[in-house]
Amino acid sequence: MTRLVKAEISKKNLYHNINIIKEIVFPSKIIAMLKCNAYGHSLALIGNLIDDMVDIIAVSSIDEAILLKKNGIKSEIMLIQGIFDKDEIIIAYEYGFHIVFNNNQQIKWLQETKFKYFNYLSKIDINNTINDIKNDIKNSKTNINNYTDNAIKAWIKINTGMGRIGFELEEAEVIYNYLLSNLNIIKPIRIISHFACADDIYNELNQKQIILFENFIKNKNTEYSMANSAGIFNFPTSYYNFVRPGIALYGVSPIEGVRSNNLNLLPVMKLKSRIMSIQEREKGSSVGYMARYILNKQSRIATISCGYGDGYPITTTDGAPIIIRGKICKIVGRISMDMITVDIENCPEASVGDDVILWGDDNILVEDICSYTNDIVWNILTSIQTHRVSHSIVE
Repeated sequence: MTRLVKAEISKKNLYHNINIIKEIVFPSKIIAMLKCNAYGHSLALIGNLIDDMVDIIAVSSIDEAILLKKNGIKSEIMLIQGIFDKDEIIIAYEYGFHIVFNNNQQIKWLQETKFKYFNYLSKIDINNTINDIKNDIKNSKTNINNYTDNAIKAWIKINTGMGRIGFELEEAEVIYNYLLSNLNIIKPIRIISHFACADDIYNELNQKQIILFENFIKNKNTEYSMANSAGIFNFPTSYYNFVRPGIALYGVSPIEGVRSNNLNLLPVMKLKSRIMSIQEREKGSSVGYMARYILNKQSRIATISCGYGDGYPITTTDGAPIIIRGKICKIVGRISMDMITVDIENCPEASVGDDVILWGDDNILVEDICSYTNDIVWNILTSIQTHRVSHSIVE
């Protein structure tokens, strides 16, 4: 990889954040959210770092789960959005992935699957693509004498107010009882829901959701999960058996207006690059596309090897900070696909080849960049392109 942009992943800070969350929610267990390439931090890298530190790792899709398996992950793996076609039931079944059932189509696929005829684990090459694995399943000859002792680890998701996926409460009772009766499902059936507004502690929907959730789980002898990152910090009564930290794992505040250091979280990703050019520009010169920025005096402009093609937000406005030689300098001009232009007045000693910190330093958190972008931190982090940005572990 020849691009100069790199994401340094702090093992120390990641472990710090996990331990802080564990202290807060004890004795609740941890489902670590590693969906969307571990929020841009590298799924395989983060998975290996936390493999023995959490109870379950959750991902969005079965290809992410397979990637974790390919990288030797031993932790329990959850498909937080469930399955997307019938064949995925068999793969999840054989590899012991937890399935979160959240809609009737998934239940229909479950009903149509004859589990006792499947034992493909010895036939599936985990190094194949997910489509190849599905084709192997379709083309394999079932053997009635080749049973498997596996069973599905099932969760049921209920809608308490998010209004996205999950069974409505009345229907959820029927589905829950069906799952209890299914001999291919490990008992008990765990129950999960999701906050819609947990980052706003004063929003009345939060307490309504907790009440609806507790009404549903009443007299059900199982385990429960509701709290996301914001719920962990704002709603202790929602911890139940499992919490599901996502953005907080990576040292980012899930609460608008609250910096991560106020929650005792440390940034896991430090996004860095280097100066590739420094030019003297005359007063009145324009900088960047659309001539958005006009220099009001003669200036030294450094060009940084990073752009929106790497995941740095194109919506970033003039004045956004970066760090060169420990000094804060300001971005000027529109973000290009591969480059960022910076006024280095505050760092006259800067030279070509100098390291640049784009975020992840104590003085520039990724949350700080949001105020210059009209964007959310979740989108900024998950936009980091792993085929252009190298990820490496630092202590």
